[in-house]
Parts: sequence; structure tokens; C-alpha cells
Amino acid sequence: LVADVSKSGPAVDVKIEGDVAVVGVQKPGVQFGLLILDVSDPTDPQIAGEISHSSWQGVHNLFLAQGRAYLAPTSDTEAVRGAS
Repeated sequence: LVADVSKSGPAVDVKIEGDVAVVGVQKPGVQFGLLILDVSDPTDPQIAGEISHSSWQGVHNLFLAQGRAYLAPTSDTEAVRGAS
């Protein structure tokens, strides 16, 4: 273990692109969120941002490409979305 980051629930998916790690976090009983980390110093990752949406029931997968995070949520009302 190089470092640990406090989060609101278990990580369900992690993707890394360059110095950015995007972590899918399930907030038990509430919603799904994304935690964006600056991992330029792997021994001291910093939270760069968080994203969540009340309609997200989970994300089956997330992918990173060209500075965007693509999410495949599990909800009747959500489609695949891109966030930058």
C-alpha cells in the first residue's frame, strides 16, 4: 500500500490516465459518486473533485479517454454520459 484516500463508501471501479485517477464510489443507501484524484505524487494523492447525481443507482463501468470520463450508469433514466 503506497497511500490511502478517505471516501464515503467502497470503490467499485478505478481508472487512471496520466496523473488523474477517477474512482467510482458507492455511497451505501444513497447514490453513486465519482472521486477525482490528483495522483502526481502517488504517496500523497489529493482529492481534485467529486461528482454525484441523485438518480445514479450505480455505474457498471467507467472509462477515461482524452480528458473525459465516460460512465455507464445503472438507472432506468440515465444513458452513457461523458464528463470533463
